[in-house]
Amino acid sequence: MTTIKTLIKEKLSTKVVILIICCFFLYIINWLCVSATPFLIGKFIDDVIQTKIGINIFYIYILIGLLVLDIVSNYISNILITRLTSKFTFHISFSALQHLKKVKLEHFSQKNAAEISQQISMDSDHVSEFLISSVFQSVGSLLSLVLCVFFTFQVNTNLAIIILCFVPIYLAFYIVTRKKIFELSFEYSESQIKFFSDMNHQLSNIKIIKINAWYNTLNPKFKKSFQQLYETTMKYSKFAYLYNSVDKITNSILSIIIIIYGGYLLLHNQLSIGGFAIINSYVGMINGSVSYFFNFFKSYKDVSVSKERLENIFLLEKELNHQRLLKSIDTIAIENVSYQYPDAPFPIVNGVHHTFSKGNIYLLQGGNGSGKSTFLNVMLGLHSDYNGEVKYNGVEMKELDLYHMREHLVSMVEQEPMLISDTILNNLTLGTQHDISDDVVHDYCKEFGLDYYIQSLPEQLHHHINHSSTNLSGGQKQKLALIRCFLKEADLLILDEPTSALDIQAIINLKEYLLSIKQKKIIIIVSHDERLNSIADETVEFSHAALQSV
Repeated sequence: MTTIKTLIKEKLSTKVVILIICCFFLYIINWLCVSATPFLIGKFIDDVIQTKIGINIFYIYILIGLLVLDIVSNYISNILITRLTSKFTFHISFSALQHLKKVKLEHFSQKNAAEISQQISMDSDHVSEFLISSVFQSVGSLLSLVLCVFFTFQVNTNLAIIILCFVPIYLAFYIVTRKKIFELSFEYSESQIKFFSDMNHQLSNIKIIKINAWYNTLNPKFKKSFQQLYETTMKYSKFAYLYNSVDKITNSILSIIIIIYGGYLLLHNQLSIGGFAIINSYVGMINGSVSYFFNFFKSYKDVSVSKERLENIFLLEKELNHQRLLKSIDTIAIENVSYQYPDAPFPIVNGVHHTFSKGNIYLLQGGNGSGKSTFLNVMLGLHSDYNGEVKYNGVEMKELDLYHMREHLVSMVEQEPMLISDTILNNLTLGTQHDISDDVVHDYCKEFGLDYYIQSLPEQLHHHINHSSTNLSGGQKQKLALIRCFLKEADLLILDEPTSALDIQAIINLKEYLLSIKQKKIIIIVSHDERLNSIADETVEFSHAALQSV
């Protein structure tokens, strides 16, 4: 099983290890400078008071040198840590995305894409920042704590012991509260994701909201989501404030004790003014270090929520994929195939028999909910929990390398074409496995009436479009999807409502082109357009998942 630990190990190249070592070295230098400065200042004060001969310039040079070294080491280490954190965040996010791409399609039926992507982004960033920044800061704080206690012992043993006695208080409080921290952190994080998911859902459907004037209709649901976020935020904040208050109260009590006892020693000449200044400075630094660890334990519980959610993604079952390769697709035999969605009361595809052969155009027709899309998903191996057999060239699909087959031998035009934020050329050649010249692309664009639009653009094929395709009409999107499908030169072509946004001439050109290439293809068209009946070798009617050839 993939875990955060294994992902981190994957990223530990020699270069990354060197960066980590450099960061540790710089952090040690930084905290040595910070820890040594109060001690030198105290000694400087005592030296000035005791000698009464003026300022010892040697201390000034040392302090300036420590200050410069502190600033430089701190700057470089922060740059390196940001670099490391960014790389680890991307690696975790990328690995999660790669895994999700191969998870069974059924998993996404009740999931919100924006919610999933936001969760991965937040959790990856949270885990990476904790693993990198917090670990380095922990090392620095631990080193600072050790050095401060060491220097405090050099000044006064009793004061050092008093300071150390407060450490168990922090530890005991963390042990008592750690379970509660985890529960509240998980609840707060989940409500955050839900709230922003609901907001994204409305913004993603802004056109429908405008058309129906649903400006206030969806508000109750959104307000309910906010109320849940508000309640969990308040619960988490109250407990976090209580947690931090214990830290502040403990620090304040320790500071008061040190001031009173240190003042007593100072009055009785058992502690010098410089020594008192050293102790006072180190108490603040020790409090800061202990407080950091106190909050580190809280952060650990917070990040445990993110870690658990990310690892749950890697626990999701992948779709089946085996090793047998196909060089071509000549026949597809569907033998007594049935498929039922996990929460459905009955199969949407039930006992289907049919054979698709190269050299034919098949027209799939049927009403909404009759099982056409589900049937195609089963045929392509997107739904693997089916009964019956799907055979490609006589080989059961479950024995095949489906990733290789889809990548090289299958091409599909979706009802809502997916375009990427890139050039028109890169959108047209997306997924092709061979070199394609601009002249070939231009010929296809001319074939489907897209050449005038492209020629009108300043950069023509190299013009950038965005992934939402707001600068393209529905017909232009569909033509781009058709050309991309044909440029792939696959054996199996699946066209889902390919004429829904095409003009009359483009439909005529499409029909002629399909007839010209069908001898080397299996062409399956899902459409209600009767104008395509004339090119179909066989029309297959879907009636609640029962197939009937016409």
